[in-house]
Amino acid sequence: MQTRRWIHGGLMSLLIVAWVGGQGLRAAGPLLEPGKFLHKAGANPAMKTSPIGAWDDRILESGDCFKDGDTYYWYYHAAGTWTKRSYQIFVATAKSPLGPWQRHGQQPILTVSGNAHETYCVACPMVVKDGGKYHMIYLSAGDSPAGWGWSVSLASSESPLGPWIKSKANPILVHQHMGYPGGLVKVKGTWYMFGTEPDEIHLDFGRTYVATAKSLEGPWDVRDEPVISEGPKGSWDEGGFSEFEVEYYDGMFHAFYGGSRIANIEGASEQEVEKIRQRVQESIGYAYSKDGFHWTKYAHNPVIPNTNIPNAAAFAEVHTLIEYPSIYCYYTLRYLTCPQGEKPEWFQESWIEHLGVSEIRITP
Repeated sequence: MQTRRWIHGGLMSLLIVAWVGGQGLRAAGPLLEPGKFLHKAGANPAMKTSPIGAWDDRILESGDCFKDGDTYYWYYHAAGTWTKRSYQIFVATAKSPLGPWQRHGQQPILTVSGNAHETYCVACPMVVKDGGKYHMIYLSAGDSPAGWGWSVSLASSESPLGPWIKSKANPILVHQHMGYPGGLVKVKGTWYMFGTEPDEIHLDFGRTYVATAKSLEGPWDVRDEPVISEGPKGSWDEGGFSEFEVEYYDGMFHAFYGGSRIANIEGASEQEVEKIRQRVQESIGYAYSKDGFHWTKYAHNPVIPNTNIPNAAAFAEVHTLIEYPSIYCYYTLRYLTCPQGEKPEWFQESWIEHLGVSEIRITP
C-alpha cells in the first residue's frame, strides 16, 4: 500500500505569498508559482470497495469533497456487482481532509428513480451551500427529454447527509456538453456550472464547457465553445479530460483537472477497447481564470503526474478543497497492475477503482 511521503514540486508551483507580521497573506492571482509547493500523497487508497454483497462492492468513483463545520463530507458514486446495480451516490465523513473516512451507513443517499431521465444511474455529485440549504447537482442517465442519454439534475437538503429531495424541475439541464457535470459556483448572483462532454475526443474524455443561470433550476445558458480544451498532439493532456471540479477562491476561478493522452483503439474490438480504457493514464493539471470563460493553463503542467504514486494509472474525476496553505485533490484512483489484495480476474475482466487523495502544500 502507498506510504505517505513528500515530493518536491520541481516544475510545480503555488501562490504568491507576502509575509506580514508572521502571517501568510496571498496576493490575488493564480495559485501556482514554480517551486513554491510540495506534493504529499495521502494514505492511498483513501477508500476501497466494500465487501461482496454491499451496494458499493465493485467500483468507487470520486465526487465532491465538501466541508461543513468541523466535518468533511466526501461524496462519491459507486456500483455494486455489475449484474445487480449501476451507479448510485454515497457519502463518507472525516474530521481531517486526509481521513480516515467513515461511510455514512450502508445505503446510497441518492438513487435512481422511475423517472425516465434517471432510470439508469445517478453519479458525479457536486455539493454547495446557499441560502442555509445544501444543494447537489448530479449526472442523471436514462432516456432524456432531448433524446440524449445524459442530463443534469438537482437535489436539496437541510443537512449534508440528507435526506436529499429531488427538484420537481429535473432534469435542470439537458445538453451533450454537460454530460458529466463538475464544478458549481455562485459569483455575484450568477451560477456557473462546468462539465465535460463524454467521448468527445476519445473513449470517456472530452472538453470542458460552462453554463450560467440566475437560478439553480435554470434556465441555463450553455456556451457553444469549450472553455478548456485538450493540449496539442503529443502533450500529456492531448486526450482531454474526465469530469472535474472548478472552485472560486480569492476572486478567481481555479481548476485542478485530470488530463489524459489519446488511447490507440484503431482496429480494436469492443472488449479490447474497454481494456484500453481501463489503462488510460491521467495526471493532474492546473488552470485558472478571472471570469470563468477565458482560462490559462499552468505553464508547467502536470502538477501531479500519475508517476508520483506507485502503480497509479490515473487520477480521474478530480475534486478540490482549498484550505490555504493547502489544496486537497480527491480523485478516482485506477491502477497499472492489479493492486495487492484485489482479485486479478476482476482486474483483467473489468474495472478496479478506489478513491485517492493528495495534498498540495504551499511553501514560502
